[in-house]
Amino acid sequence: METIDGIVWSRSFVVVDTAMPLGAALDQIRSTQVRWIVIRRQNGLYLYAFRPDELLWWPPLRAAFESSTADMGAPLEHALFLHEEHSSTQTTNRSAPPPIDRAWRASVQAPSIDRYVEVDAGGMPQAIGEKVPTTRGINDDLERQERLRSDLKEEATGSIDRAWSLSLGTIRRDLQAAEPPPAAATPPPAAAAPLPGISTSRFPFTPTVEDEGTTPIRHPSIDVDRPLQPGVEIGITVDLIFKAVQHTQGDPVNVGPLASDWTSLELTVLLQCPALDFAATQSTVTIRRNAASLPAMFKATVRDDAHGTIAIMATFVLGTRFSGSAVRIFNVGTVAHSPHVSGSSNGIVAVEPKAAQPDLTVHISKIDRDSPGRLRWLVVTARFDGLPAKLEEDIDLGKDPAGEASALFREFAVLVRGQHTQRIDGFGSRLWTLAPSMFRTVYWALWDRYERPLTIQFISDEPHMPWELMRPARADESEIHPPLALKHPVARWIKRWDGYMRNQVPAGRIFTIAPTYPSASRALKRAQTESNMLVTHFAAHKEDGTRAAVLRLLETTSPAEPVSILHFAGHGKFAPEAATDSNIELEDGELAAAEVDRPEVKLGQMCRTLVFFNACEVGAAGAVFGEVGGWADAFLGRQFGGFIAPLWSVDDEDAGEVAVELLNSIVKEHQPIGAALRAVREVHGATSPTFYSYLFYGDVTAQIGA
Repeated sequence: METIDGIVWSRSFVVVDTAMPLGAALDQIRSTQVRWIVIRRQNGLYLYAFRPDELLWWPPLRAAFESSTADMGAPLEHALFLHEEHSSTQTTNRSAPPPIDRAWRASVQAPSIDRYVEVDAGGMPQAIGEKVPTTRGINDDLERQERLRSDLKEEATGSIDRAWSLSLGTIRRDLQAAEPPPAAATPPPAAAAPLPGISTSRFPFTPTVEDEGTTPIRHPSIDVDRPLQPGVEIGITVDLIFKAVQHTQGDPVNVGPLASDWTSLELTVLLQCPALDFAATQSTVTIRRNAASLPAMFKATVRDDAHGTIAIMATFVLGTRFSGSAVRIFNVGTVAHSPHVSGSSNGIVAVEPKAAQPDLTVHISKIDRDSPGRLRWLVVTARFDGLPAKLEEDIDLGKDPAGEASALFREFAVLVRGQHTQRIDGFGSRLWTLAPSMFRTVYWALWDRYERPLTIQFISDEPHMPWELMRPARADESEIHPPLALKHPVARWIKRWDGYMRNQVPAGRIFTIAPTYPSASRALKRAQTESNMLVTHFAAHKEDGTRAAVLRLLETTSPAEPVSILHFAGHGKFAPEAATDSNIELEDGELAAAEVDRPEVKLGQMCRTLVFFNACEVGAAGAVFGEVGGWADAFLGRQFGGFIAPLWSVDDEDAGEVAVELLNSIVKEHQPIGAALRAVREVHGATSPTFYSYLFYGDVTAQIGA
């Protein structure tokens, strides 16, 4: 033992590597007679100094050796639930160790944080350091050990009592040997904060195990096993953990509701990063009841041309159902921790295991913000023979999709009734050729297998291109389908609001708004007729069309009755140059999308309301400061349950027909919203371009509650 500047250094330790099988690691930990256990994780990149008793009481590890189903052959890594925030501070010089930095883990609690591990040039541990314990501290430690053993017997927890094979005498001698001479005058260190889920009412590290129940909530975490350097192979761990970590951006995941007797649930993890070459891009994370999950493990090689900042993105899916995503930013070439990020959560992702799963989920992501036409497609579907080996492919549109889409919508709005289908079909055929060849192969494989309408969910951070209008054709043109939106139920969701997507719009009342415009030239007789029809046939509440009335409804925190659908019929305008300036016209002024995207707007949080805007052009989205903008983004960001609107100007009478048929299908017949909108397009698509224009932002299989 050696004391330097108030830190006592001990060579009484053993090293346990997290790659060791759980059973063997437990045997070593339980039988050791040293003062310290050093946990070595990810090839020594992270080291953790624990006392043996602390480690055996570490909640995830205790849960593992209490469990009758724990896999003792699995790596210790799967049971320890340690992350870099728990690591001890490494130093190569015990005479001048660096300050222990808690700034990047201020809210993290673990005894290992306040300790040092001295390492040699090769990174191997040489000694463990902590602040000098006082005589009182040593006596308290001994008393704690004795009470611990006594309480274990009182609780009759046989499995733990059998596991507890520490030699109290050895610990007593080691502790006494550690007591420094008169340096005990050094004031005692502040008591370490308790670990999450730990009660210290009786003695430190006594766990209070509480059942997670049927709705467990976990937080995404992405870790790498070594600094990212060009040409270097790295290991990547993707996990869903009990406590949020600062370095990984991603909404918490609500895994339930599950059966009352559930024990585990597997989610598929899909990994993407343009700077990495993956051995495999798919793995599974297993969420276990009241225990640490079994993480998804990946191997990848950093590309030789990788440099600067890169992002590793993980997508979680249950079957084919999108179940959340996470991103972590790394700096290529650094040897320290990757940059830490902060920011409020966008909500809790609902896995909803009992919800109907789409046949196909298509993730479309921007690869390079400086090249908006470069997109990465990742498709998720049930595996069967005939699918491509790789379900991921990049495309480059060569230009900014925003300008092309805006010009297209203006042209579609003036198409002649009855002469529009050829033009839309032509555009859809061009879109089909722009889509990745992988997607085209997947589509025909699914069609040949099922020979029925397919439920297709798009999840995208590229908001402009109406991929729903793609017109599939076989390579030899022996079979050609109408656009996807006519042939299949389709829907899209904006990726950055993944935590808000839900499979059901709660039941409630329809609120309808149809402004009475003061100018005769702006009057919309059809809008008034449509609104009155909702009152007559659906018992809707007709709200005044003034700014004050609409804002009062949007900002309500305690509606007198649940608002299931918010319907607007009137004039609207899309502003592609600044999508948040898109507006709808009310009786006494305009209401812009930016006015919905405010914390004061609470209706979505209160009711998960579905918004139906039957107005010109308001369905489009646009790029604002590099982010998705427009009405869809504003409503989804305020937790509304979905958004339906036309992409281009619509015919009054046709728009009224859409409202009547769509609301009857989803409100009275409780059809899935995606399927109901497809049926409207299929029946009336040949009549007018209006019926092609409606876009649904939401869960493609979502329904309105009875």
